[in-house]
Amino acid sequence: MQTVVDFRSIDPLFRHAIFFSLVEGLKEGASFEFLNDHDPKPLYNQVLQLGIPDLEWKYAESGPQNWRIQVTKGIGKNATREVGCCGVCGGEGHHS
Repeated sequence: MQTVVDFRSIDPLFRHAIFFSLVEGLKEGASFEFLNDHDPKPLYNQVLQLGIPDLEWKYAESGPQNWRIQVTKGIGKNATREVGCCGVCGGEGHHS
């Protein structure tokens, strides 16, 4: 079951902090959804500015009164590398 957070009921002063706490707790491939009372474009811009890797932002509903966004943590290149691999071969398990 996916976590859904209704930011509409949370004081605006705390919304970004809660969002980033949720992002920090995401495991690769996991997601959460949040509901908002306005387009959270400034939050999205902050995510871009911070350079958070492998984070997918998808509008499931785009107003005019409610916005619903699904946030998913993707699997980066390094995540697929075998444990203990030195990285020289790019994670293929052999050196050329």
